[in-house]
Amino acid sequence: MMLDIDDAGRLLIDQYGLAPRLVRARTPPEAEVQVFRIETRQDRQWLLRVRRADRRLPAWLGGGHSLDWFGRQAAVLRWCGRHDFPAPALRRTLEKQAVARWERWAGLLVSFLPGGSLAAGTEGLPHLGRLLGSLHALESPDGLPGSWWYPLDAAAERARALLDDIEEVPDEWLALQADCLQALAAWPRLQDLPLCTLHGDCYPGNALVLPEGGLALIDWEYAGRGPAVLDLGTLLEDCYRDSGSIPMPDQGALRAALAAYQETRRLMPGEAGALGAAIRFGVAYRTAVRFTFAEESGWSEAVLRGLRREQVRMAAAAGIGTLVQALVHD
Repeated sequence: MMLDIDDAGRLLIDQYGLAPRLVRARTPPEAEVQVFRIETRQDRQWLLRVRRADRRLPAWLGGGHSLDWFGRQAAVLRWCGRHDFPAPALRRTLEKQAVARWERWAGLLVSFLPGGSLAAGTEGLPHLGRLLGSLHALESPDGLPGSWWYPLDAAAERARALLDDIEEVPDEWLALQADCLQALAAWPRLQDLPLCTLHGDCYPGNALVLPEGGLALIDWEYAGRGPAVLDLGTLLEDCYRDSGSIPMPDQGALRAALAAYQETRRLMPGEAGALGAAIRFGVAYRTAVRFTFAEESGWSEAVLRGLRREQVRMAAAAGIGTLVQALVHD
């Protein structure tokens, strides 16, 4: 069952008191999470995300139901708003609820941020690094929900179970599977590192260049508390040159992105030395998710492209981590 455009309009009126002038679907009807772009008669723009309220979340999102997941996102976005961090603003329902409940659906309404794409590749990383450092420098309350990576022991166990449960892994991916299991087992290496609010998927595709020239982060589905070094690892994991069997760190890109990050937050003791482990942990977690997609829909070309990217990132992690340590101690 899908929520159509007319239903989305009724949800907006009933739950938010908004009279939509235009409702556009941004996802296909069969999508697990449906997204609608809304334009109101007051010329405001919003994004509505909806999911069946009674449907359980996949294991890699920590289980629970849609209300739990949207509630975690809402808590993080409220926190961003209190700290004036550039992110979509949450809109509460008429009953002052963060998450809408309408018939069989749960939903989250956030402001639509206009803007352009950040430069792809490593060119935009310094700008994103500066913004990510400012996010990590903000005080994160103990009560903020955990990101999809936290608590670390639970996240590692979820990913390990996903990797172990795949019945038929093609031979070419067995080595990556083994590397991922080893990377997940090293989670205690990250356990005592400083915690902050993580975005959870910090790469240029989730950054917007705003019309006034600033930068904002969007798509906070995986956000919450966790070790800062995991977010930083995602930022830096593509700072390599694929020059053969062993990808080599791109020293120029890495130096620029790391320097920009440290303009707004200095690395704490132990973080530079753990960066290689953090990159491997993030790669292992995403690889477990990609293996799950392969089991559900087959080893499609899209799945294989994603696995190839993770394979190269896993191979590059050690070199990136070593270079970060050298740069921090220069």
